[in-house]
Amino acid sequence: RRAYDLYPDVWAGIGELLLRHDDLTALTLGDVPRANHRALWPVFEFATERNLPVLLHQNVTSVSKSDHPVYLYELEEALRDFPRTRFILAHCGISRRVNVPFYHQMVRRLLEQYPDLVVDYSWIIFDEIICPGGVPREEWLALTEEHSARICLGSDLVTRFERLGPELQRYDVFLDQLSETARANVCWKTAERVYGR
Repeated sequence: RRAYDLYPDVWAGIGELLLRHDDLTALTLGDVPRANHRALWPVFEFATERNLPVLLHQNVTSVSKSDHPVYLYELEEALRDFPRTRFILAHCGISRRVNVPFYHQMVRRLLEQYPDLVVDYSWIIFDEIICPGGVPREEWLALTEEHSARICLGSDLVTRFERLGPELQRYDVFLDQLSETARANVCWKTAERVYGR
């Protein structure tokens, strides 16, 4: 709050908050960071007051129980308890070694049920689920067309921005199959609307 008050024009959002994060969660002693933890309530309230989006890395399941979304309820509790907070779910809530069947149906339901939720296509959600082997899956193309105003691309790069061009270029095979409107939303309009000031 103090940093925001000193430099209000610097902030475009809060996060990425690393909550349920595969092996990091398993190595955490004590209370595990999660989207519905009460310690985050003041952060979410502050974000709502200042109209700042919150980028969450909240896996929907664990590696040991990867066939069903055991942690999805934690995310949904936060979404229900803070309906005016704009959340961006990084990587659509997936991580390495996670194989939840019908993942696109879960993402579709979340987008339909929570109007302020945005998801990003970044990291392994794209390479392993949306476009494995460089071949876009039809169900993800359909989902993206329907909800493009709530989906944005991400790079998941931290401090290595010289790789930004090649990292984002891999999306071309998917983007080429979208309508002009959906492509513009996913490439920049959604992010501009969410993070723009």
